[in-house]
Amino acid sequence: MSGIHLPDDTLPKRVILRVTMKTHIHSSPIRIAALSVLTLTAAASYTAAQTSSDAPYTTTEPRYIEIKDSDRTFFEKASRLGADEVALSEVAADRAIHDSVRSFAAQMVSTHKKANADLATLAARKGVALPVHDENDTRKLQKEWSEKKAKDFDEDYLEKLIDAHEDAIDLFEKAVKSKDADIASFAGQHMATFRQHLIEAKALKDRID
Repeated sequence: MSGIHLPDDTLPKRVILRVTMKTHIHSSPIRIAALSVLTLTAAASYTAAQTSSDAPYTTTEPRYIEIKDSDRTFFEKASRLGADEVALSEVAADRAIHDSVRSFAAQMVSTHKKANADLATLAARKGVALPVHDENDTRKLQKEWSEKKAKDFDEDYLEKLIDAHEDAIDLFEKAVKSKDADIASFAGQHMATFRQHLIEAKALKDRID
């Protein structure tokens, strides 16, 4: 009995295809040739598959879309304004004399923290690194407001908040016109909130005067 063997190093795991042929007088040369072709084809297919699987995996890393300087400036200014409003309102939520002012300040902390987080998420998507806020500056701002006279605190806080929201609205109105649809949508969504805050802050100031 005779057979055809493929080399062991061609087929790992010692997969050997053996073609056994009977050597009696009725054996067909055509059948033998066909079996030989099948054997060699299987070996070639396996080798090609191995070559393909050994090739290094490659992927295309996502590239950030280049944004305009005006959009980058928007991110930086909005980040600073938002951080300052949170820091100031945290003090007001604790020190304000009027319950209505303390409640409003707590609302500002919650809303602007959310807006700041949304801004950071969008900035990351656009490949923009937001400015790192100096904790010393934050503590200095809060210390300054913590030492204000109680009788002046509420009115001073609301005046500061009104100015900050007017600055924010001016900034966001420009961003609404951005050619970047994501930035324009973000600015439009939050600008409506800031306008409402401005109305409430002015009304609150009028009530406590």
